[in-house]
Parts: sequence; C-alpha cells; structure tokens
Amino acid sequence: MVLQLRSNDFLRLKDAAKTIIVTTNKAPARKARAMAAAGVTVWHLAAVRDGRVAWQPLLRKLADFGIVSVLIEGGAAIAASALGAKVVDK
Repeated sequence: MVLQLRSNDFLRLKDAAKTIIVTTNKAPARKARAMAAAGVTVWHLAAVRDGRVAWQPLLRKLADFGIVSVLIEGGAAIAASALGAKVVDK
C-alpha cells in the first residue's frame, strides 16, 4: 500500500499535532518525513497479505494511547477488511 496523501495537505492543517497517519514500511520515507516535520504523527505498522495495515497491531497501539473507540470510514474494501478481522462491534 502506498501512502497516497500529499505532504502539502498536512501543512495546511490548523492543528497537525493531533493527526496520526498509519501506514506500512512501504510508504515513501520522504513523504513520512515531510508529514512528521509538519507535526503529524506517522506510525509504521505491520501489513497483511494485501499490503494494508493490519487491524490488530493498529488497535493495540491506539489503545496504548488511550484511544478505545474508533470510527472506521472508507469504502467497501476497508469495511470488509475490518469485518474480516473481527474488529467491528457496532
């Protein structure tokens, strides 16, 4: 999975320090560094077979930061992967 967001998008955020981008080690390091320089937190986590971020490590890391509820927004592929990983309870 390639990080598809433009670095400049985060430079315009009012409060980038509250933004967390989660990606895999395949994301371009240049983009991750630019986002981090703009105050965005970038997490590199394990990927599943299809190259997407694995749900369990992501949810564990969020829980470590006190985040215990997450709204998952995305298309059918994101919804299906969350359901398939059995991380949806509502």
